[in-house]
Amino acid sequence: MVLAGLLGSEYDIVRAQGGLEALELARERTPDLLLLDVDMPDLGGFEVCRRLRQDPRTREAAVLFVTGSREDVAAGFAAGGDDYLVKPVRPQELHARVRSQLERKRLVRELEESRRALEARVTERTQELTELVEQLQNEVDLRRLMEERLDFLTRHDLLTRTLNRESLLIRLTESLTQAGEAGAPTGSIILLDLDRFRTLNNAMGPQLADQTLAEVASMLREEVPTGVLARIGGDEFAVTTDETGPEALQLAENLIAKVNSLSVTGSGRSYPLTASAGVATIEPGAGSAFALLANADELCHLAKEEGRNQVCGPNRSTSTLSEIRESAEWVTRLPS
Repeated sequence: MVLAGLLGSEYDIVRAQGGLEALELARERTPDLLLLDVDMPDLGGFEVCRRLRQDPRTREAAVLFVTGSREDVAAGFAAGGDDYLVKPVRPQELHARVRSQLERKRLVRELEESRRALEARVTERTQELTELVEQLQNEVDLRRLMEERLDFLTRHDLLTRTLNRESLLIRLTESLTQAGEAGAPTGSIILLDLDRFRTLNNAMGPQLADQTLAEVASMLREEVPTGVLARIGGDEFAVTTDETGPEALQLAENLIAKVNSLSVTGSGRSYPLTASAGVATIEPGAGSAFALLANADELCHLAKEEGRNQVCGPNRSTSTLSEIRESAEWVTRLPS
């Protein structure tokens, strides 16, 4: 009562008649500061302070002990007190100690609020950075995907998803280099040309014709899963294989038989599908990749000249191939 009178109306003060009542009021009101007399009738100030510090609702409140003996000071700090006043209490000292503790309380509260605000900001910025990193990673992945797609489009035929002519020539160059190093044949190239496909294209329509080309490519890929497959012209395909000689010729015949088995139906009609093939050996002395491909093309042309739907291999006479080359040269000389 005396202390409340000394503090006046500057503070919002709640009075308690004993230690137990002080604990109850503190838990209800969560005060900023408590002035505890060391000697109270039901529960002493030291025990009240210890219980305050054990309760999450009141552990942050400042505690000033009021005692008549300086010997109680050490015990008060040990109980968790923040400061002390010795009776008789002087008004100026009382106000100074109360203001000091309340100011400390305010600073601690502001520091805690600043810490929480900083943690919230750090969390927010971390989330922003995480989202930015994810966005950048998505952009990198998209760019990589676009580059891979561009690389695929550069090296492949879009309709059949096989290699294109340029990619085939690169592979043939590598194979010819290996043959030169080995000093022996390393395989064969089979050039397969669908017979009269331009006529079929006109009869079937471009959509069905494209579908047929895609089916032929799929069939070739199944028959020669380990070789190189390329579409090198409108209806021309090239297949590389490790086989040489009779085995390569037999493979070419098997491919033609597979083409014959394909059913092409459009506009209520069924169209026969046949193919001719030329087989050239990948061996030392075969020349460049262009020369090797041209050789296979000449052999395929010879197979067409001899009736189509058959295979022409590398053992055909040189004079026959020379006649084909000469004929092709005269065709290019004819006036348009």
